[in-house]
Parts: sequence; structure tokens; C-alpha cells
Amino acid sequence: MADELIKSLNLVPLPLGGLYAKSMHARTTVKPLDGSGREVRDAYSVIYLLLRGSDINAWHKMKSEETYFYHKGSSIALHMITEEGKYENKIIGDPMSDCKASFHCHVPKNVWFALELLDKTSYCVFSEATGPGFEYEDCEVGEKAKMLAMFPQHKEIVEKFCLK
Repeated sequence: MADELIKSLNLVPLPLGGLYAKSMHARTTVKPLDGSGREVRDAYSVIYLLLRGSDINAWHKMKSEETYFYHKGSSIALHMITEEGKYENKIIGDPMSDCKASFHCHVPKNVWFALELLDKTSYCVFSEATGPGFEYEDCEVGEKAKMLAMFPQHKEIVEKFCLK
């Protein structure tokens, strides 16, 4: 099933891990008023994502808010570390199959997060909506040394989801 979804959605490798495809973006533009100095961009954007097997989506944080929506497959774990250093773990999936899961989950801006598939023999296809819309310059990838300096209390989980 995962191979069929990869073909039908035209998914390609994502540098942070997993596969993705751009789905849509707003025709309306906005200028973020959060004091970041960011320029005008799409009001929102949406991509499809797929994790399979031992795929992860590595630590990163965004200057925009993001919401993940479950579509098909097994549940995924969303790991988050707030600016204050608080760790949270949420499950995105079908709550009819997994009572701990939710069909969607919100990630506030400037929160470090990573994703993993819970059933390493399966897959999950889901969407990510970003508002204001995704721009690469709004994304910071977590570097192990920097994250361990900021969050030494979360050493094990930080190391598990760092690419470098």
C-alpha cells in the first residue's frame, strides 16, 4: 500500500526524513506581524508526508504554526520540546484504533519537534498544514550539539532524532 501511495501522490524524499509532496498553497498572501521581519508569503501551505518502517522526521522548528492531519496507516508519535525545555509526546492516528491517538495535532511556532512511525512494520500517510505558508528560511534543523546544550535533560530523545 505504501508503494501505491508513493506513486499516486508523487512523493519524493524529504531531507528531514520520510517522503513528501506539495499539495496546495493559499492564493492569499500575508505579512507575518510577529516581529520576525519575515516578508510576505502564502497565508498557508499543505504537504503530504509518508513515513514507513524506521523512517523518522528529524528535529526541527518552524517560525510558523503547523498542524498535522492523519489519513491512513499506523499511528505516528509527535515529539516536542518547548522553548522552556518541556518535553511532550502526542500520538497522531485513528482514535478508533488507538485510544491515545488524535486525528490531528497542532505544533506552535518555535517548538522543536520530530516524528516517528510507531509500528516499524507499517506506514503512515498524513498532511501538514503550515500558516503562514512554508518557506525554507523559516525552518531550523536540530543539530545534536546545540540541542544537547539547550536540553541536556532530554539527551536520549534528542540523540534519537538528530540527523547530525
